[in-house]
Amino acid sequence: HEEVKNIKIDIYRPVIHRCFRCGYCKYSSDFYAYNCPIYDKFRNDGAMPGGLLWLTNALLNKEIEVTKDYSELIFSCTMCGNCNKKCPYEFHDTITDMILSAREYLIEHNAVPQSVKRYLMNSMMGKSPWRENGKEECSLLLEKYHYTPSCDWLLYLGDMACYDTYSLSSVKKWIKLLKDADISFGLLEEPLDGSDILSLGETELFAACCQKAVEFYQKMDVKRICTFSPHSYHVFKNYFPQYGGHFQVTHYTQLLANLVEVRKLKFSQSAEYKVAYHDPCYLGRWNQDYESARFLLEQSGMFLVEFPFSKEDAFCCGGGGGNIYTDCLGGGERGASRRRIKEAKKMKVEVLATACPICTAMLQDALREEDARNNIVVRDLIDLLFESL
Repeated sequence: HEEVKNIKIDIYRPVIHRCFRCGYCKYSSDFYAYNCPIYDKFRNDGAMPGGLLWLTNALLNKEIEVTKDYSELIFSCTMCGNCNKKCPYEFHDTITDMILSAREYLIEHNAVPQSVKRYLMNSMMGKSPWRENGKEECSLLLEKYHYTPSCDWLLYLGDMACYDTYSLSSVKKWIKLLKDADISFGLLEEPLDGSDILSLGETELFAACCQKAVEFYQKMDVKRICTFSPHSYHVFKNYFPQYGGHFQVTHYTQLLANLVEVRKLKFSQSAEYKVAYHDPCYLGRWNQDYESARFLLEQSGMFLVEFPFSKEDAFCCGGGGGNIYTDCLGGGERGASRRRIKEAKKMKVEVLATACPICTAMLQDALREEDARNNIVVRDLIDLLFESL
């Protein structure tokens, strides 16, 4: 999944037909539950990863044609990576690449859903669909905390922090935590991270985004980057090196955990909430960090309880793969984020915490849809840490 230039559908012709549709890709490790968001919603074998591969293989062999239903199904995948971990065959690591290559094929043949086309056209023109909303407040932060080469860290906020009022408030608390720990940091006018451009299959535009961002950060003499979003973290850590961008990259949970370990950040009081932590796919499954956030919750005195499906078996919020913008997967009673809220209600937790602005937005929406706001709150991990200082 880290070799962008090889995401081409023809490369997978010798492999894609080898899927036996055993169904492992749609389950959790113990086979107790469906762990693929699109299968869990549609309950149709064509909607599990193996089914998407079979449909794409049929398309390659000209047994079917591109249809609106096929296109919407391909773009409804959230790229959560569960299938890559659960498939028992040697090609398991390439399943999401094959789905990406199908998206790339649909883009090249102008056969994508309107919401996908709209997002990619905006991105091509350098417009973020989210940033205009909170542009003024983000500009004030940029003016106040402008990055210089003497700073320890460049903070990368990302699109959601400039759009979502809640995420922006969390960013301000993150800044306060870093100031309390005596960490010097700064902000710059942010190039697009390209994460959702890649996950939607527009690999050429993604490559251009990476090249532009790397050149900009090198020009500004950036050495270390800390991201608010796991999606940005994934791109900067795994793809920037292909374009000469060898920066030290960390997610905010990792930086804050380190500050707690070296006692630069100390918690003076315990909020003692009963908390369930939702693992973001791009921090957990894709980058194998399950412990930083849990360490912080435990150190701050929270009573941490685990979801039935957590860590490598964590169920996706439904917003990945560009779905936070395109809504190809959609919501409804079987929506991915609503399932997560239902699980939290059964566990009788007070707080559902996460460390991803996309997860936070999806879960907060689901909280309203499930009419559970009187029982549970969805909060970014930063807010809980801030409360415990």
